[in-house]
Amino acid sequence: MFNVSNSYNKLNKVLMHRPGNEVLVVTNENAAQYCFTCAVNLDRFQYEYDCFLKCLRDCGTEPVLIGEVLKDDTEAQSYIAKRPNVLYTRDLAAMVGTGIVLMGMQAKCRKWDQWLVRRVAEKLDMPVHCEIGPDGILEGGGVEFITDRAFVAGFCDRSNEIAFEKMKKSLLGKQVDELVVVMLPEGTIHIDGHFLPIDKNLVIANKSYLNQYPCVIYREDAKPRYTWFVEYLEQKGLDIIDITFEEGCNCAANYIQVGPRKLVGYEGNDRVEKEIRKRGGTVITFPGKELIKGRGGPHCMTCPLDRAKNEE
Repeated sequence: MFNVSNSYNKLNKVLMHRPGNEVLVVTNENAAQYCFTCAVNLDRFQYEYDCFLKCLRDCGTEPVLIGEVLKDDTEAQSYIAKRPNVLYTRDLAAMVGTGIVLMGMQAKCRKWDQWLVRRVAEKLDMPVHCEIGPDGILEGGGVEFITDRAFVAGFCDRSNEIAFEKMKKSLLGKQVDELVVVMLPEGTIHIDGHFLPIDKNLVIANKSYLNQYPCVIYREDAKPRYTWFVEYLEQKGLDIIDITFEEGCNCAANYIQVGPRKLVGYEGNDRVEKEIRKRGGTVITFPGKELIKGRGGPHCMTCPLDRAKNEE
């Protein structure tokens, strides 16, 4: 039922959470504590989210909604009612191969939220590879498939080396062949604002930002190899759509990939969209002026559960 081995094949199922009244917990006074910029208009927030859901469904993607899966779980529903960041399902878990990895959250406004995904996994008979927390820190926005069975993890403000060791032990040589750990500049919370594979030979990336420090490549039964991430991508023959830091902040690398070179994202990244279309891609957009107040994009709000297998 569930299998994800890259970031760009057709997206069949995706774990999401439609925001409800829990978003009203966020006020202008406490917004920073919840990683929001300010309080939001709930009606507008939900409207934009529903536009997002429609885009996904129109692309043949089935949203698996946490609130619906756990609708009869009173403990989970009571918990969600005070946790406005649950809609950012990407950070809570990552489907790697045929099982899920439960992440270890750093921010207090997200701490322990991943247990909701464990409840979902139990309900849907979804295998769990490992749990990164509580000693390991790594969030789902900090990891991504690069190509088939090659996986990247960002060494950023919300990660630690304990998490990488757990990933290596649980996944390397089993679900992935390569684990690449990329050191990111201080102040970076995730890699997904700066790097996004959109086909087997095409990625969106902020080259200068990702190349500031070296990365390390782990393979089973091999010594670690140290290099630079952009050079690693180029050696794999990947075409790179280079973006600026400002474009990254505007979610230019925060689309959700619903198929090879087919993306869904916020309106407003005209230059990057043009570069994608020049390469034969498709970009479907929806309004996000209210949603962005939660400091997350479409990639942040989606945790892929199943992608089509390669036909080759």
